[in-house]
This record gives sequence, C-alpha cells and structure tokens, in this order.
Amino acid sequence: MPIERFLGRTGINVMTRVRALIVAAIGVNFITTGIRSELPGLAGQ
Repeated sequence: MPIERFLGRTGINVMTRVRALIVAAIGVNFITTGIRSELPGLAGQ
C-alpha cells in the first residue's frame, strides 16, 4: 500500500492508536449522554 510505504510501520501504529483513542472518546460521549438523560439529578442541573 502506498500509505504504508509513506508512513512506515511506526506511523501505522501511531495512526491505529489515534483512531482507537477517537473511537473510545466517542464511546465515552455516548455513555455520558445516556447517563445524563436517564439520571438527570447526577448532571448537576
């Protein structure tokens, strides 16, 4: 793959970790949104 030749093995590993971090952040956002809607008293509003 041209991208793999450009980035190298280390670059691919870094990009994989960055994507995993983004997916984890989106998951945490979904969870906190769900908790806030189900338990509004915990949201501090």
